[in-house]
Amino acid sequence: MRSATRKFLTVLRIAVGIGLLLYVLSVTGGWQTISRLGSSPWILVAVPIMNVLGTAMEAIRLRLLCGARGIDLTFARGFQMVSIGTLYSFVLPGGTGGDVVKLYYIAREHRRRIMEAGLVLLVDRAVALFALLLMILALALLNLDIVLEHVIVLWLVIVAAVAASTVVCVMKVSFSARIRRSGLYLFVTRRLPLGRIIERVFDALYSFREHKREILVAVGWSLCGHVCLGSILLMTGMALMPDAPARILPFLSMLGLLANIIPITPGGLGVGEAATETLYSLVGFSGGAALILAWRLGTLPVCVIGSIYSIVGIKHRNLATLTDEKEGKTTPPAE
Repeated sequence: MRSATRKFLTVLRIAVGIGLLLYVLSVTGGWQTISRLGSSPWILVAVPIMNVLGTAMEAIRLRLLCGARGIDLTFARGFQMVSIGTLYSFVLPGGTGGDVVKLYYIAREHRRRIMEAGLVLLVDRAVALFALLLMILALALLNLDIVLEHVIVLWLVIVAAVAASTVVCVMKVSFSARIRRSGLYLFVTRRLPLGRIIERVFDALYSFREHKREILVAVGWSLCGHVCLGSILLMTGMALMPDAPARILPFLSMLGLLANIIPITPGGLGVGEAATETLYSLVGFSGGAALILAWRLGTLPVCVIGSIYSIVGIKHRNLATLTDEKEGKTTPPAE
């Protein structure tokens, strides 16, 4: 029953995402808007290339953080994991689907390092989110007039600033032995209902205290990846909404993409489009939903690469298992 319920909820979330996407696009004339990309064929080439480049930067970040915890990960293997993770993020609700896939592949190759692999992915997500928030705050300074004029935009920027500050505070608390011995920390971790879970997270992050440089470099690589994302949104937005000021295109689009974090539909499908369309309508433009859809379509080449990696990997595992059975071999124990 539990398995059937999970499958039903997954199908329901996918249906909700697709339904919301189709509704938003039909109401806002998104299909007609996105057809304008046909008049700019260079964008159809540039956007997939930028997405692949962003995937490569994410792979470098993952490799760097894995190396900090003593987990050997080549760039090629990291690129493979990230591309497969991107594929699964389009299928599973929220952004956790890709992280589960990465954890599976790392744990399969390092069976005694599952906890370390989970920690790396936790820090990897925190670094990516922190870099995105920093990018949004930097773009907010370039669009200060819009931020001050529209209350919704102002509150979203405040939320981004609070979230970024929270990430910094969590890391600072995690790295400080003195704070970890304080009465407040002991009260939170020992008395509150979720205290044990909070303590485990802080303990896991504490093991990264000697790798602050690697974390800072990882943030730098994430910022480079978000620059690629901003470039995609800028190029596509200029083609879809030529009358909109260039400076608002990456700013409002990245604010809308924060909705993708909400684990309602696969990869925030439909939710991100609706949020972005609302933000653009506040400043008098229509086409935000089409812009996010165009970005999603631009990630399809990465998904194709991930599907090829996944299929080839399954075939290799099946071939290795069949060879071992014919030769009468058993699977060697984990190192």
